[in-house]
Amino acid sequence: MALGCGVDQRTQLNTAADKEIKTRNYSEAEKYAAAAVKESTQNNQERTLAIGLFQLGEIYIAQQRYVEAEEKLQRSLEIFERTEKPPAYGRYWTTANLDRLGLLNETQGRYSQAEKFYRRMLASAEKAFGGRHSEIVPPLNSLSRVSSVQGRFNEVEAFSRRALSIADDSSGGEPGDLGASLSYLGLSHLGQGKYVDAEKELARALRAFEEKSATDNFDYAMTLVYFARVNLAQRKFSAADTYFRRGLVALGKSTGAEDPVVASTLRELASLYVEQDRDIEAELLYRRSLALHEKSLGPVHFQVATTLEVYAALLRKNQRDAEAADLAKRAKTIRDAASKGKD
Repeated sequence: MALGCGVDQRTQLNTAADKEIKTRNYSEAEKYAAAAVKESTQNNQERTLAIGLFQLGEIYIAQQRYVEAEEKLQRSLEIFERTEKPPAYGRYWTTANLDRLGLLNETQGRYSQAEKFYRRMLASAEKAFGGRHSEIVPPLNSLSRVSSVQGRFNEVEAFSRRALSIADDSSGGEPGDLGASLSYLGLSHLGQGKYVDAEKELARALRAFEEKSATDNFDYAMTLVYFARVNLAQRKFSAADTYFRRGLVALGKSTGAEDPVVASTLRELASLYVEQDRDIEAELLYRRSLALHEKSLGPVHFQVATTLEVYAALLRKNQRDAEAADLAKRAKTIRDAASKGKD
């Protein structure tokens, strides 16, 4: 890292960090971003400081260093909300920080907190661009996603239809916006038991991703997972297996192989195998899912408890009652601690 000081050099440090982030070379990216933060702090340059903090937040999310990520992103957000006024950069950095803070909370299963950030992101984008701009689509799709996890599928449908009406008419935005909007509309139908409608919209979503060459997109990967769920709900086990496996491959490319969503999808595939009495394969997948969730979210997260519970059910099915009891006890301890934390 041979960049020096000065305004241009600080900007170069931000640019170099961004380049390394895009190639997932996070150790090098951290060096550049940390240097940008240090130089900007010493020279009282708020813009490059805030960008460097944002970049560190992105890096730490990717490395599952969630506490550090939140601190950096909150600091970056405070600077940009104070200094970045419309129409300057379209409040780009304010919106981007809100998006990453939403993602940070969503990844950890803190869905109500994630929703608050996504709603603030939507309000920020609407203020900067108006209500029919392509920049409105990503927060609407994110709100669809967190609403679906909370079982609010009427809201998912409303968010996704609004996003779709904009993405369909817009020549701007990201290549995956249209596909994502269609995917969440399909997910809303799935949640309401409308399987034919779900398949129709999910098929449209896959075509949209493929036509825009956006198959490295997270939402493309999740569309495959949603297709698997539609098939599983209709007990079309072979098709569900195929889509889960395709989804896992795509998730590995878009999020990395150790992301919590990969762990959750492995658990879903394992449950499919339990339905088919493929218990040995299911157990291997539950073990992988459990290890990934413990590594990425910690040993006392509710996702860990969920995996322990379904794994224990499999063990009981196979008369391995003592092992099942141990897992169930661990899961109960996690659930009880979480309940006390809410009181």
